[in-house]
Amino acid sequence: MKLSYPKKAALVGGLFVAISGCTTTYIGQKIEPNGTLSKPAGGVPFVMTRPEYTLNIAADTVEPTKAVYTLTATYVPDASQRFTIALDPGLLVNGKFDLDFGDNGNLTGATSTASTRVVETFGSVVGLALKVSALLDAGDTLVAYKAALNNNQDSRCTGTAPGSKGPVKDELKALIENLEAEAEREVGDKINAKRLRAELVGERLHYQSSAQRDCMSAVVNAVKAVQEDPAEKSYTTALKALETVAKDNAELSLLHSQIKAEVGALNDESLQKIADGLAGKPPPLDKALAAAQAGKQFVQFRLTGRFGRFLAGMPPDVWRARHLGSLERSLARCQVESVLGKAPGSSCSASSVAALKLEWANTLGETPVATRLDKVDLLLAKVPQPAATRRDGESAVGAHIKLREERDKLQARIDQARTDLLSKNKSVAMGAEAPKGAKVEARSNVAVTLVKKSYVDAVNASPASFKGLPDFVLVLEPDDRGGVVALPTPAGATK
Repeated sequence: MKLSYPKKAALVGGLFVAISGCTTTYIGQKIEPNGTLSKPAGGVPFVMTRPEYTLNIAADTVEPTKAVYTLTATYVPDASQRFTIALDPGLLVNGKFDLDFGDNGNLTGATSTASTRVVETFGSVVGLALKVSALLDAGDTLVAYKAALNNNQDSRCTGTAPGSKGPVKDELKALIENLEAEAEREVGDKINAKRLRAELVGERLHYQSSAQRDCMSAVVNAVKAVQEDPAEKSYTTALKALETVAKDNAELSLLHSQIKAEVGALNDESLQKIADGLAGKPPPLDKALAAAQAGKQFVQFRLTGRFGRFLAGMPPDVWRARHLGSLERSLARCQVESVLGKAPGSSCSASSVAALKLEWANTLGETPVATRLDKVDLLLAKVPQPAATRRDGESAVGAHIKLREERDKLQARIDQARTDLLSKNKSVAMGAEAPKGAKVEARSNVAVTLVKKSYVDAVNASPASFKGLPDFVLVLEPDDRGGVVALPTPAGATK
């Protein structure tokens, strides 16, 4: 007997791939009298059994003169029926195989448990390619957002905010450029530097005035009206055209499902690979090419819009976390300048540093604690640390200890508040996100259909020609070699 799982097919990177390794079967061979096998593949040897009959004769309990005959069958190993059994798991299946044997080496039970490996196998086959191709997603999204900002002609971006010297969008462009310079200094020449720099900018970028927030909202509106919505309409139209011609075509049907899935995952790089694989193909594959190209365009605009929507509508705690980090980086630069000397055009004057510290405390939400901490530091600097042996120094030592204890408590509160706030910073993914696997639904009493081997071969050869395929099939392959055969009937006797 063979227990088989029907073969499946999938589309990877624009190529139609038949996954013939999805079939898991029990396979067995008969061991010839000389111990050889017809095929090199081995397996676990076992013997079949044959019945031996015995007859018991006893007196009837009611009428002792009557005999009661009881026929008993005993199954004993049959040396002429020796076989091997093995489990042949498919490429995309993890198999567990349990065999139970009797005292004489006869097979009494066989159980196999199979679990799919489709996700992990696909991950090893195409995951690396997709990972490499997606390395620049964050950089591409940032470039697209900067272009949308630069081209925006809404008055909320072209106007000048109070106290500003130029258009609001110029302020935002300068802010992004400063963050890019920061990221470049921090990332350096690391592998995937472009992506890492863009992600750092994405984690730190935030509006610093209501006018800048209004301009960010204007960018979102423009991207949606001018780019996202028209691109989505074009994609929907192209996908519908593909669906129409894919009804009776298995390859186009798989392409339709794959394109739709990649658009849902916002994976523009995978859509580009599908389009590359379809370039120059004859109709009706041109419908799939058009859908993949339209899907990629839509995904790129959707990524830009999603990033913009997050910037314009980020939660207050996220904004505070980002602003706190920005202030800390500014204070750190000023501290470096205080040691190495001020850079040309530096804004690190004493009054500027004091203003940064006050804004930092306000953003943290612990202004009274920060103010008291500064005061304690000043007092500690003034309190002498006399020798403990001097009588007049005892009070000074006690005051110093109390101030130090108070400072430690204040600093602990500041550190905890800072940690809590910075942990609330979140960023929207600037590229395709990893797909989330659906939870497996437990099923019981799943029907297994008995079929011939020719049925499985026909389905595997042309899966699109069959409808209503069973989930599981049991293929029976009779093998008459070595079967139990009755002894010949002696001449003149009856059996």
